[in-house]
Amino acid sequence: MSVLRTIVHSSRALATTAKDVARFREIAQVFITHGFGWVVAQLRLRRELQIDHQGEDTGRAALNSPDTGKRLVKALTLLGPTWVKFGQILSTRPDAIPESIIVELQTLQDAVEAIEFADIDSQLQRNLGKEWRSKFERFEEAPLASASIGQVHEAVLLEGQRVVLKIQRPDIRSKIESDLNILHTIAGYLEEAFPEAHIMDLRGMVRGFAKSLAQELDYRTEAGNMDRFRRNFEGHPDVHVPAVYKQLSTDQVLTMEYIDGRKFDKVIEEGRAPDDLVRRYFNVAYKMLFVDGFFHGDLHPGNILLMEDGRLGLLDCGMVGRLSP
Repeated sequence: MSVLRTIVHSSRALATTAKDVARFREIAQVFITHGFGWVVAQLRLRRELQIDHQGEDTGRAALNSPDTGKRLVKALTLLGPTWVKFGQILSTRPDAIPESIIVELQTLQDAVEAIEFADIDSQLQRNLGKEWRSKFERFEEAPLASASIGQVHEAVLLEGQRVVLKIQRPDIRSKIESDLNILHTIAGYLEEAFPEAHIMDLRGMVRGFAKSLAQELDYRTEAGNMDRFRRNFEGHPDVHVPAVYKQLSTDQVLTMEYIDGRKFDKVIEEGRAPDDLVRRYFNVAYKMLFVDGFFHGDLHPGNILLMEDGRLGLLDCGMVGRLSP
């Protein structure tokens, strides 16, 4: 896939297109602005990127200040979806990153501003045809949710079924491809400049990250994952996986059954005793990992709905993992 091909470039090869160089410069400037100028200076890229760093944070001590994690979260959020998601991956590495920074990285959220409906309309025309509205009895133009890669809208089919459509943001693929190329280059420079970065195998992390993002960018992959989860949990009393309407789905649009329920984390916040929920949550995760060898790669509480009948509804199945026997 095109996303993966960009990742195999040498870590010493600076992005050569004007677009990538401009983006690289923007990324460097954001990190400088948020107090990581000393790190940027160690990469010895100022001449190539034509950036000038002057400031008080030129020392390594700035990296150990109490607000380092907060500044890092602000920088990653400003840089967009690729960087937010990579920060979320880093938050799972307490073996290599200080706990104070891990705590802040765990606050990273995918939520972003909704895009104009005109862009959603154009995307639906490209994927479902110019007369896409004729396939629905009702379509809600106001989004149900908006995230970094896709936007979710509720609709009703002609036959009366409630559905949700996950619609990929226009041009998001090219933006992520460019950022992955740059991220891999930065990882190579960091491994050469800082021994601790080499120990973390940053380039290996970026390669794995690129593969998981490639899965998320192709909604057909997510549809296939949902099919497999439904087979694996067929007849299970505690789990429900939404059905996919493949005739209304493409690589950039995913139409699936509407699940009526509340977010798992919200239920706990409202004061419900979590014991039973945690037991079922654990049993579901155990079955995925140690029975099926096929598991949800992003099974945080925000991706689970507690349905009225007590079952757990699984959402966002784009990222999965596999375990061999």
